[in-house]
Amino acid sequence: MISFNTEITERNGEIPARGWVLFDGDCRLCLGAARRFARLLRRHGFEPAALQAPWARERLGLIAEGEPAEMVVLTSSGAIFGGADGILQIARRIWWAWPLFAVAQMPGVTPVLRVIYRHVAANRHCFDGACQTTKQSRWTDGLPLILLPLLATLTRGILPAWVFMWLFAFSIYSGC
Repeated sequence: MISFNTEITERNGEIPARGWVLFDGDCRLCLGAARRFARLLRRHGFEPAALQAPWARERLGLIAEGEPAEMVVLTSSGAIFGGADGILQIARRIWWAWPLFAVAQMPGVTPVLRVIYRHVAANRHCFDGACQTTKQSRWTDGLPLILLPLLATLTRGILPAWVFMWLFAFSIYSGC
């Protein structure tokens, strides 16, 4: 297990700590991400720590036995951002990730990011193959790949060529 500092302090003239990134310490995917991004997070003032730490559970008011539903960004001012909102709070402070924060300000984008995050979080224990099941193929499985491009083709004379091209490409992608 990784050892993480849990104090918000100024470290050797570096950027003062902005808060903690609290993750599920029992999740292999979360631990891997914490290891991979720990240096980057610390460089930008965030200290990674496990949500299972007693101080974190107490600070967030979590029950001791419950499994965390999502990662949490706890700022030094006490603000709490969970899941996709937490990732966006981190992204806004990293120059190369800032465009993600900017795009999320467009109407409808943040709710989509939240849905995607919740799906990944709900299935995070399955990333190591533990949840795989065998799927039987049915003849209807290929139907979207046939029907969606066919429906897109019907709009060929109606839409401008560039719109039709994107619609057709998206229909193939969605069908797959």
